[in-house]
Amino acid sequence: MLIMVSMFIGVVIANLHHVDLRSNRNLAIMGMAIAVGSIVPHWIEENPDRLKTGNEALDQIISMLFGNAAIAGTLLACILDNTIVGTAAERGLLSWTEGASSGSDDKNDVTSKQEKEYSEGLEVYEPIVPRCMRGWKGFRYIPIMPNTFAYQQNELDKKESI
Repeated sequence: MLIMVSMFIGVVIANLHHVDLRSNRNLAIMGMAIAVGSIVPHWIEENPDRLKTGNEALDQIISMLFGNAAIAGTLLACILDNTIVGTAAERGLLSWTEGASSGSDDKNDVTSKQEKEYSEGLEVYEPIVPRCMRGWKGFRYIPIMPNTFAYQQNELDKKESI
């Protein structure tokens, strides 16, 4: 169990290497997520009768979700990251955007500004969106949607023209 949890935490922290950890914004978000992930599950465990919505199934779902430290902290971090204003470089999005628009012919060749190479391609980070909706221009206004749709369309256009 210790090894499994250690690997999970290591992978989560390793994914933060694109994020500017010198930013007060990011440090506050991480601190709040860790604090909420520690406090809320303990509160739910100690006060099970305080959470009454009138619907027993909903009470159980809320208790299950917020009783898990990883889910409670991750949910808050996701909400804060997408609502608190920050630059793309500060949020770590610039590295992935530059890798996607680098114009490389090899789909697995995604490099960041620091020229770090990754073994996975963009398909790992592609959100599940039906093909008929991928051309919708409103996606650029949703901060959590990556800009990979345009990249993939350019790649498909290049392959069709050959």
